[in-house]
Amino acid sequence: MIDAIILREYESTLVDLDAASAAAITRATAGKLTITPTPTPGRFSMTAAQFVGTIVLPKHQILIRPKVPLENLFFMLEAGLNKVEWRGDLFGFERHEQLLAAFATIFERELHRATSRGLLHAYRTFAEPLPALRGRIDVPAMIRRRGVLVPVDCRFEEFTPDIPENRLVKAAIRRLLMMPGVWQPTRRGLRATLAQFEPVGEDANPTVADRFRPNRLSRHYQALMKLAAIVVRATSLVDRAGTVGAESFLIDMNLLFQDFVTDRLRRHLTGELEVQAEPRITLDIHGSVAMLPDIVIRSRGERLLVADAKYKLLDDKLRGRHADYYQLLAYTTALDLDDGLLIYCLGDQAEGDDHLRTVTVRHAGKRLTAVRVDLSGPRSELEESMRSLAELVRSLANGSLGRHETHPDARWLDRNRAAS
Repeated sequence: MIDAIILREYESTLVDLDAASAAAITRATAGKLTITPTPTPGRFSMTAAQFVGTIVLPKHQILIRPKVPLENLFFMLEAGLNKVEWRGDLFGFERHEQLLAAFATIFERELHRATSRGLLHAYRTFAEPLPALRGRIDVPAMIRRRGVLVPVDCRFEEFTPDIPENRLVKAAIRRLLMMPGVWQPTRRGLRATLAQFEPVGEDANPTVADRFRPNRLSRHYQALMKLAAIVVRATSLVDRAGTVGAESFLIDMNLLFQDFVTDRLRRHLTGELEVQAEPRITLDIHGSVAMLPDIVIRSRGERLLVADAKYKLLDDKLRGRHADYYQLLAYTTALDLDDGLLIYCLGDQAEGDDHLRTVTVRHAGKRLTAVRVDLSGPRSELEESMRSLAELVRSLANGSLGRHETHPDARWLDRNRAAS
């Protein structure tokens, strides 16, 4: 029987484990969970980081639940998926306590939609020896074989489903079928569709989704490619010692929050400002100290604002983290900008908390603004918060905020307090 261990992101729980199991979990999770022995023999403290999802080992199943509502997590995952709508009434979020089960259901629905008219096909170039000529003769290959005429080295094109895009989708289907906890109707749907992928190869590379540029004939595959990449990247845990099998589905909330903020700012600022994700810059004039800010706001090629998205659930007043301010100061200095923005998230809202705070750096005049986005409310409120965030970014980029030590934007505050 497998023991279930349940905890939430960034929280700890006490678990009873033997030393071998504790070591196996530590190796398999590769730092995504921290296990610390307590003074009580056989009892360990298990602490989750920013990863949420499922880890399954021979003796234990670890469920890491997000602090944000599951529906909002899927709303954030929707970023960049060609406006696919993930509504709770599609399958009932309340029926799925596990992130994996809910995600697998949505993946299966999108898989069925995208492949209902057949697999995506494309032309591939092949070079291989054949008993008869096909396509054109591969002259360099024939020369290397020193005049042997049969078989004939040919180069030809074939319209085939065995393309990188389908290989990625097939790998995602297989990985979900291997995972315990996938809902049985979802599992049956995945198996039924997998039969269509028989002529498709087995290897897969999730970066295929990043390079995918849909056209009129392949646009229906866009969301499926993104989802397949999430599955492949989120199911990569192994026991490095090779002694214990481990299956996992883990989503990095830090990256998810950053991608969501970037996507929503692009949607709301399109046609006004350019939202550049993770531009590579250097701190020093010789280019030896590299930096990678999350977002840079530009207009006609001119940089106006730098922003960093921090998936940190702040408590008390919005003071920010000192290290975050230091990092943002380095960005504004290297980019020669007057303003920088820290974007935090908020779980449970406390009455009287600040949502916006600006500090001015002594002797430098840099204005560093920290803002908090509430992820705990309904989707409509979350979307409204992102629209208000875009207004704040527009205001900062245009240089319209005041120059005081603490200067909250009244419209931003009023809208978010009304929503809460």
